[in-house]
This record gives sequence, structure tokens and C-alpha cells, in this order.
Amino acid sequence: MPARPIAIQEVAKAMLTLKLDITGEMNRRDLSASGDMIASLDDQVTQDDTSTTGTLSALDYWVNVGSGTPPGSGVTERDIAQWMEDKGFEGANIATAFFITRKINREGSKAYRQGLPNAFDTAIDAWEASAQVQGLGELTANQYGDSFIEILRSNLQN
Repeated sequence: MPARPIAIQEVAKAMLTLKLDITGEMNRRDLSASGDMIASLDDQVTQDDTSTTGTLSALDYWVNVGSGTPPGSGVTERDIAQWMEDKGFEGANIATAFFITRKINREGSKAYRQGLPNAFDTAIDAWEASAQVQGLGELTANQYGDSFIEILRSNLQN
């Protein structure tokens, strides 16, 4: 008898929790300037006869969220000026953006220089250790356990 994948609803709930955990971590660290990163978080859950898969996607600069931007990353003055505007910095201007851009391109951003962990990684690590995700593992083991035993018994008889 083929094993059935875990319920798509359970994986969808877990993926929603992951999005909320990442959003919470970003808000806790005050990392959201324009809100574009949080708005870009998108989860997809797919299911076929043997598996259920959850996928989370975000803007490509997620790798720098919280852990900062490394030197030589090509940050532009326009990027920094927009960030300053989004954050509502008083006296933000192109000259200030120039100096910030130069510093980041030479030495990395402040968060990078401090060695802060990536906000996504922090949230994902906590999510993976959560009771909800552990419950998915137990549910999977319970569902597939009987099938694996049947396969093992069948193979031992041959």
C-alpha cells in the first residue's frame, strides 16, 4: 500500500507560521525600511502522490537582511538614498548617501562588520525547532512508518 503524503493543510499552516516568524524577527530588529522584503514573502505548498513540499521565496537580497551587506557588493548611492528616505532619516541627501555607499563598498555595512546573524536564518532555525514543525515530523513518521514496515516485511520475504 503506497504511503500518503502529510496533509497539505498542515504544511500550509507551518509555512504561514514561518512567514510570520520571519516578519516578526525583521520587525524586532527594525530591519524593514520600505516593507518590500516582507511584502515579497511568498509561500507555495504543493503535493503529489508521495510528498508535500513547502517553499518560501523572497526578494534576492534576503541574504543580507540582518547580517548586513558585504564589501564590494555594488550598493549604489541611489539604493542608499532610497533606504534613508524609506527609514525617514532627517537630513538625508545625496552627499550623505555617497559616504555611506563608499563605507559599505569598502568595509561592508555596520551589521556586516558586527557579524550579526541573518534575520531569515535566525527565524528559520527557531521555526525548525518549534513544536509545530516537530509535530509534522511525528505525523510523517506515523503515516509512513506502517508503509516502511510493510515494505521491509515484503523485502525480507523475497
